[in-house]
Amino acid sequence: MGRYPRGFTLVEVLVVVVIIAILATIVTLGLNGYMAQGRDSQRSSDLTTVSEALEKYYDMNGEYPGCVAMTAPTSEVLQDTLTGVSADSLSDPNDDAENSFICDDIASASGSKYEYEGDGSDTCATGGACLSYTLRYKEEGTGNIIEIKSRRQVSIATSGVPSLSASGTGVTRITASWNMVPNSTGYRLQISTNTSFSAIVHTQVYTNYSAVINTLGYNTTYYLRVQAVSSTGDGAWSSIVSATTNALARPSVSVSTTGYDSLRASWGSVTSATGYTVQVARNSGFSTGLQTFTTSSTSRDLTGLAYDTLHYVRVRAEYNANHGPWSTTVSQSTNGLSAPGSFNVSTASSSQINTSWSSVSGATGYYVQWSTSSGFSSPSGVSLSGTSRSVTGLSAGTTYYLRVRAVWSGNNGPWSTVRNTLTTPSNPTNNSIAAAMSGTNAVGTASASCAQGSPQYRIRTRATNTSTMGSWSSWSSWSSTNTRSRGTAQGYQYGFQMMARCVVSSATSGSVTLGTVATTVRGFNAPGAPSVSASTSGNTTTFTHSSVSCSGNGTAQYRYRRSTESNYGSYSSATTAGSATTTTTNQGYNYGMNWSARCTNMYSTSGYGSEGRATYTRPVSGPGPQSYNGYRQAWDIMYLWVYSSCGPGATLYGVVDVYTHDWSWTPGGYYGWRHQTPLGPTWPDGYKPNDALTGSQSSSGIPSGSRWNVGSSYRCQNSSTGRNSGGNIWRNSGIYTAS
Repeated sequence: MGRYPRGFTLVEVLVVVVIIAILATIVTLGLNGYMAQGRDSQRSSDLTTVSEALEKYYDMNGEYPGCVAMTAPTSEVLQDTLTGVSADSLSDPNDDAENSFICDDIASASGSKYEYEGDGSDTCATGGACLSYTLRYKEEGTGNIIEIKSRRQVSIATSGVPSLSASGTGVTRITASWNMVPNSTGYRLQISTNTSFSAIVHTQVYTNYSAVINTLGYNTTYYLRVQAVSSTGDGAWSSIVSATTNALARPSVSVSTTGYDSLRASWGSVTSATGYTVQVARNSGFSTGLQTFTTSSTSRDLTGLAYDTLHYVRVRAEYNANHGPWSTTVSQSTNGLSAPGSFNVSTASSSQINTSWSSVSGATGYYVQWSTSSGFSSPSGVSLSGTSRSVTGLSAGTTYYLRVRAVWSGNNGPWSTVRNTLTTPSNPTNNSIAAAMSGTNAVGTASASCAQGSPQYRIRTRATNTSTMGSWSSWSSWSSTNTRSRGTAQGYQYGFQMMARCVVSSATSGSVTLGTVATTVRGFNAPGAPSVSASTSGNTTTFTHSSVSCSGNGTAQYRYRRSTESNYGSYSSATTAGSATTTTTNQGYNYGMNWSARCTNMYSTSGYGSEGRATYTRPVSGPGPQSYNGYRQAWDIMYLWVYSSCGPGATLYGVVDVYTHDWSWTPGGYYGWRHQTPLGPTWPDGYKPNDALTGSQSSSGIPSGSRWNVGSSYRCQNSSTGRNSGGNIWRNSGIYTAS
């Protein structure tokens, strides 16, 4: 196997590289340190050169240059300030700037700089001169600050004495100011309560030209002086001036009313006041009802005061335990309750009145009062918290007077305007309605009783002649008239209904409508007489009447009565038939029928009017066929007769003559016809029942064989009326021989 030469490993190479780097660093550090030492030497040399030049400047000017001159461009510095110095002396070896001088602390400055610190005065920093100086640089090798101070220090006295002024600007504050003294680094201000300054109350050095001292006494005179202070010493004291701290001003107060027991006081703020005292009383001497309040604000609510009372108010400012003067006294009254406005009353019923009013601001309640007297004698009243009230338990129909006032914590405001109203009268009682005809008018009469006032009425009507009641008219207007009249028509029913109320002046009760309907009817007038006609058929006669008219929807009804001669029968029932019959069998009678009419509907029936009449007289027919007969009735009586008949109701009337041919009877003493006295008074008034006319002759003896016959003259006649068949019929019988 062959062998190869061995090389360096990676680790070995890295170790070598690290060793080389360490050696290089050591060399570099050593070189840098050497170079830094060289530059520090240069810095020391530069500042020594500059310090010498500054001393020469002082020798020429009696002061050192200001900061502005030292930090100017290099050419200006070398020409005006550090003459004879090379430009390199103004530049730090590590600074690229031509002039490395600054007036700031190099400890906090960036880069390599030289520091020029003056006497600390504004004159030195911004003006043209310093009373002293200090040069500084930072060693690069050690970091130490190396400084070179000026060899001399100029006294501040050479710059002058400040002029001081002072004034009180607060109750414990004085503001002082003075003019600038060149190259001073501050100003010492002293304040004393005496001019010898043996009672100094304040000593302090200020860097500006004024001071405000806030810790002095209230309204006290102080004495002040000031001196300039510098790094080289203190200047002379200024002249002494005096100033007095302010007194608290007098507040300007205004007072407003906020309530019935409260006021609000307000005032402008008083400078430096730590608080305020407020007094309120009921007299300008502040001895009556005095109250004292304290506050830190510029207003105060004054509470617990007297109601509706004039109060006096004053205010003073306070500073710690110090008091300012009292303000001018201001007077103002607490509120009094106003009278409630918009007071309204209205009648709600016969025993109640409703009231309402506008609220009164701040009122805790109200008191309503009422009376039947406008002077409110013996009034009643009630307290409440709302703005309305129903007053109850009142008398009906009575005028009440009412008023209201606001109440606040037992204090009463003025009364409102007095209002009055009437309670509603009680509703009417004993209400009634009646209806009656007055001529051709229907009249409704209402009646009611009122416990208060008088009644008023409204009446309405309706009319009907059918089963439907008809429509009501409108109500009449309210009126004290208690009747209502209307025209009418026959056969109509008229209804009346009433409303009633009671009225006292302008107050009215509730209306009461009576449910009862009063009615009255205008009856039909009796119609005129109908005409009547008669017609006969056989033994029946028909009597027919004409129709009569009725107004409205009236129906005509009829009645009749029969008559025979002057004898009238009873009336028939009402009928709508147009005719009626009568049997007229009996001859010689006059038959009649009277018809009358009336008008009727469901509401009215008239009386019957006058009667119409028709008659029919049944004629008497002549006698029927005759028959004769004769015989001896007794030895001295010869009985002869004739038979015939008459129609119904008629009687056979006549006389008989007996004739004997063979015997002359006495007293005639002759033969021939013998007139026989009729069986009645005188012809033709006598009659014989059974429709037989007979004749007989009595003689002391009638001879046998004598011959007899009968002659008769007769007719039919109604014995009651005398009506007859007329024209006597004469007949002659045959011969009868006496046996």
